[in-house]
Amino acid sequence: MKEIRIHGRAGQGAITTATLLAQAAFMEGKYALAFPHFGAERMGAPLNAYVRLSQTPIRLRTQITRPDYLLVQDATLLRGFAVTAGLKEGGTAVINDPRLPAALGLHSDAACHIVTVPAGRIAEECIGRADRANTALLGAFAAATGEIGLEALEKVIADRFGARAGEKNIAALRRGYNHVRETPDTSLSATGATAAGQAPAGQGGPPVQLTVGVVARPGTSRKNLTGSWRVADRPQFLHRKCTACDLCALACPEGCIASEGKNNYCPDYDYCKGCGVCVTVCAAGDIIMVPEENGQPCIPGQPPASPREGVE
Repeated sequence: MKEIRIHGRAGQGAITTATLLAQAAFMEGKYALAFPHFGAERMGAPLNAYVRLSQTPIRLRTQITRPDYLLVQDATLLRGFAVTAGLKEGGTAVINDPRLPAALGLHSDAACHIVTVPAGRIAEECIGRADRANTALLGAFAAATGEIGLEALEKVIADRFGARAGEKNIAALRRGYNHVRETPDTSLSATGATAAGQAPAGQGGPPVQLTVGVVARPGTSRKNLTGSWRVADRPQFLHRKCTACDLCALACPEGCIASEGKNNYCPDYDYCKGCGVCVTVCAAGDIIMVPEENGQPCIPGQPPASPREGVE
């Protein structure tokens, strides 16, 4: 039996990824099981989906802690989350990231292979949305592992999405597949050097040592940097009309807003999820949501340099 763990964020199609993979395996005559694991979280929150593939009936229904394969749909999850925890010796991780594996700085006790593919960029070019990287990632997975055939994946994608959307997703699937098959081997050696061989990525070359993030235990919640959940906007404190009502600090679900008096409130962006609750409760209108790239440093008592370059 082969076990696959998928890491993504809510809204990125991780559950769809698992479903498509299981359906394709079923079409090829295998037994397959796919199921998600998530809580009552909002868009952008980390979640897992799991897939088991076997030639015999599958009785196991637990979460997968020792996967043979990993699919990582969002490379930001490599920060602060133990994404590669439990990956088996000789396993393969397929990561949505345009960088070479050597640039990711992954290390572990287990010798594993790592494959990177610019699935987000492929999705944007083929589908029009970079956050729909799952089909391109499935193509890369098929090429890197050989566990599933491209024809079966194309069939289930066409059935799932219909003619127009199906064509776009199949194009992304093929691009991801061809990227891995045609790219020279970029596996890492145990010392972190790039391999010089020309075999397709994930098909050979020396293994890479993987490990990322921390293991959360009681009393280590401060290591869980929930600020990495932000996917678009973040709150900008204007420090112009603050009345020191304390509502933003009281309403923040992460408790990450420091109350230092009038015009002195600042969030800790390492933990701010960008939920916008503080903006909603601020009666003075002194907090706005801005695109992540337009965000200015929050300095107590000082208005930001460009306070209106965002989305109110």
